Order: sequence, then C-alpha cells, then structure tokens
Amino acid sequence: MAAIAIATIISWKAISLFRENLCLLLGRAPSRDQLRDATAATLAVPGALGVHDLRAEYVAPDSVHLDMHVDVAPATSIEEADAITSAVETAVHAVIPGAYCVVEVDPAIGSGGHIPDRRSDLSML
Repeated sequence: MAAIAIATIISWKAISLFRENLCLLLGRAPSRDQLRDATAATLAVPGALGVHDLRAEYVAPDSVHLDMHVDVAPATSIEEADAITSAVETAVHAVIPGAYCVVEVDPAIGSGGHIPDRRSDLSML
C-alpha cells in the first residue's frame, strides 16, 4: 500500500514538473510587447538604422535568448560597429532583464544603393 502512495506522489510531481517546463521545451517566445520594447531600444541607439531577423525564445524561466540583425551605415568602421553592438546589447538588457543578446551587424544597403528605412518594421511586431 505504501508503494502505491509513493508511486502516486512521484507521478504527480513528475506531471507538475512536465507542465511547468513544457513551454520552455517547446520554445516559448517573449510577448509582442517585449519584442517591441527590444526593437525600440535598439532603434534608439545612435548608428542603428534598422532591425531585422529578430528571433527570441525563453531558454529558462527568466532568461531570454535574443538574436537580431542591426543595420548600420555602409561606411561604418569595425570599431564603430562594435560600439553600436555593445550599446544595443546594453539597451536590450535594460528592457528585458536576463536577456542573452546576439547582435549581427549588416550594412544598410537596399536595392538601388539607397539605405532602407527599417524603422517601420516596428509596426510588424
């Protein structure tokens, strides 16, 4: 009889742990508001002309992995691009505490050689 009681308790705990972590196992994404805030914070950084290919998912209950591409002017030096990247990471951490942020820098050249305005991408979130 005691073995059945212990097996029931273990099963109950296993099911509750599974339910708590199911969203993490399936790759739950942050809310649209958090993604908008991260995009707006990025666009507020001087030198960041646009944001695209933003991907985010929870990797732990309070930890978000964020991957994004940031457009900069084509003539931006490596040192300037690195400073922009650091500023973007700091800005994202301010709006999403506990975020792990990977920023890739792209030259902002659209078709015809013009610099595209990707600030309107914020409305797509």
